[in-house]
Amino acid sequence: MNDLRLEAGLCDLNGRHDLYGFIHKGLRKAQAEMLVRLGNEDMVTEGGRRTLNDLRRLLALAALHIKHEETFVHPHMEDAGLLERQHDHHRTTFQRLENLIRGIEGAPSALVPAHARRLYLAFGHYVAQDLLHMYEEETVAQPHLWAAMTDAQIGAVEGAIMNSVSPDNMAAFMEMIMPALTPAERAAVLAVEVQG
Repeated sequence: MNDLRLEAGLCDLNGRHDLYGFIHKGLRKAQAEMLVRLGNEDMVTEGGRRTLNDLRRLLALAALHIKHEETFVHPHMEDAGLLERQHDHHRTTFQRLENLIRGIEGAPSALVPAHARRLYLAFGHYVAQDLLHMYEEETVAQPHLWAAMTDAQIGAVEGAIMNSVSPDNMAAFMEMIMPALTPAERAAVLAVEVQG
């Protein structure tokens, strides 16, 4: 891919507040690891059942994340239509993936591998689409936010998102995000939590 936005540095942070960075790092890591697990786990085993439950939790967090973006971020954008259409596609995909999970859970053992392969391929397709979606948010949507808002205003949006999250969901998000961050980024998150 030859993306002139990257070559021109148009999406460099340049000291600006990175609204999407940490949550997207967490989602990228969690989704990549889940794709590997779906590819190498025997779904008729206890480990396979754990993987399916973990996938459900991951999809629930992903759904909550896009709800946060639509509720708190998109109102500050002149045109969030494309992102919202992508979110609608995500929601349709989440239901399709849930149906595939149920297909595995309800299948006779001999048919589980075929159902598991369908889930693996479908989740891989979702991850590919979501990687592109997150890339668009970080290289197109975020620069528009920077042009329209101060870092204090963006930070207030982020604070509103965090205040809307239940303690259990916040713990799940942090469990997903923290291992995906650099040591310096983890230290910054912990410093904010201590100040809060």
